[in-house]
Amino acid sequence: MVAPRAASTLLARGVRTAELGHIAEGLTQIRAACDADPADAEAHAQLGRWLSQLHRHAEALEAVERALALESASAATFDTVGVVLARAGQHERAASCFSRAIGLDPSRADLHFNLGSTLKYLGRFDEARASYEACLALAPRHARAHWALAQLLTATPTDNRIERFERLLEDGTLDAREELLLRHAVAKELEDLGRYDESFQHLAAGKARQRATLRYDVGTDLRLFPAVTRLFPEVIDAPGDDHALGNDPIFVVGLPRTGTTLVERILSSHPHVASAGESQ
Repeated sequence: MVAPRAASTLLARGVRTAELGHIAEGLTQIRAACDADPADAEAHAQLGRWLSQLHRHAEALEAVERALALESASAATFDTVGVVLARAGQHERAASCFSRAIGLDPSRADLHFNLGSTLKYLGRFDEARASYEACLALAPRHARAHWALAQLLTATPTDNRIERFERLLEDGTLDAREELLLRHAVAKELEDLGRYDESFQHLAAGKARQRATLRYDVGTDLRLFPAVTRLFPEVIDAPGDDHALGNDPIFVVGLPRTGTTLVERILSSHPHVASAGESQ
């Protein structure tokens, strides 16, 4: 039994553990925090957050429902619950939670950004634009909001944000990720205006800097796949009738833009194959 006064410490430790990548261990501590103080809405919201990260959406929704049932929910809790609801496809409810979070703490730029992203998904573009602009009024260097706004709108010669983006890029204090997002934003608007060479220059510059921060080596992958084949021959060379159709699932796995959707559609066109849709 954990004393209620220790629940907040246990929760903080569990969240930190999960953020370091040890999600199973972190979840154990967060569950213990929920048991120690069942009235702590944030503990239930964090439980939902990390269950959602593992795509255990049904359990995550149960956790955030418990958080919403408690009157002690804070702006941070409503924000966390909103993220879980959005990941589970409940965008209307997510927008409501983000709005409630803003009502409690309108000074947090990230709350306005989250609301804008959800409104954009719902097709409420004028409201989304207003939310992104509210975010930027509070945090003028919020690169993701600049990028999202550029994606939302079609630039015209009289309505564009190119000068705003370029002033930020000239600042010289952006990290590689911020610069990449801003260069994507300005490239999008330059493309809208038909200035394709300038657009490409921004894309190339942003990606070159971001690439320099990555420690990726294709040689690692070239060694990995032969090793998997060697270590797990029973999977790679499993015997079976190539023409037999059973009830086993067929997984199509790949990186974005590699043709996985096309392969899934080709397979599901067979009368004995049904699509289960794409999972994130």
